[in-house]
Amino acid sequence: TFSQNTVGAGDMVLLSTIIASTDSTIDFTGLFTSAYTDYEIRGSNVHTSADNVAIHARVFVGGSVKSDSHYRFSRIRNYSGDAAYAGIVGQAENEFTSFCGSNLGNAAGETTNFRMTIYNPLGTDNFKTIETKCSNVDRNADHFHNHGSGHYKNGVAALTGIRFLVSSGTIASGTFKLYGRQ
Repeated sequence: TFSQNTVGAGDMVLLSTIIASTDSTIDFTGLFTSAYTDYEIRGSNVHTSADNVAIHARVFVGGSVKSDSHYRFSRIRNYSGDAAYAGIVGQAENEFTSFCGSNLGNAAGETTNFRMTIYNPLGTDNFKTIETKCSNVDRNADHFHNHGSGHYKNGVAALTGIRFLVSSGTIASGTFKLYGRQ
């Protein structure tokens, strides 16, 4: 017997789209519900207003953004200018620092694309864990790939949102989409 999901009832459902236009932050809040276990955010064709910057992420708990030193992460970076992999870690950061790498450029052709998965943000028995995969063209028009993961360690309260911001300047443009994953 063949069965098929109804259109739109698959594993991923688009919940929200934000088109950046010179924004200091991009926030997805109030969208985590019990209808979905995990969430994925995709950033496409993201450009920054400043050169040589990084994109960071912070979580919301109880409606408030958290900038305390309870973020832990690790990532592996591969750069087109060097065949060696580089490992980068953060133990007591105030955000998921440079989850898409650093040295992002703002010249024509320099862009960032990423996927971030947030695992079980409503669970109250675990630290909140993310996983990221990013593909970038940096300030020197070189390519780099980052794969990382991390968690927010200040309690096990449910998350109420996620914020994206840059180390300097604004998010000049780009499309951010939040999906619920069953």
